Amino acid sequence: MNSRSVKSFFITGASSTLGASIVSLLHKEFPDARLTLLRHRRPLSAQGNIRIVSDLVPARGDIVIHAAAATHASPEVYRESNVVLTSNLVQASLETVVLHFVYISTLSADAE
Repeated sequence: MNSRSVKSFFITGASSTLGASIVSLLHKEFPDARLTLLRHRRPLSAQGNIRIVSDLVPARGDIVIHAAAATHASPEVYRESNVVLTSNLVQASLETVVLHFVYISTLSADAE
């Protein structure tokens, strides 16, 4: 993938250990690309070409990276985070011009 051809990313799960690593690597590899992060429960910081949003309305990007998920949660929280959010993000991506949709799923990527 040519770093000049990618202009924007929409990223969920950026406040997790895995998500923060993804954001850091994308920021280094694609320094001119816009990174839009979906805010969830943990705080995120916006700087330079990184912006924080609270909903999926601006879920536009050349590439959507969906790395948000709930683990060790109640069935309601688990369903809302893992099923409903994923479904809504896929739908929002289909309604916009998204070139690639990357879905990352893990049981756990932390020692917790």
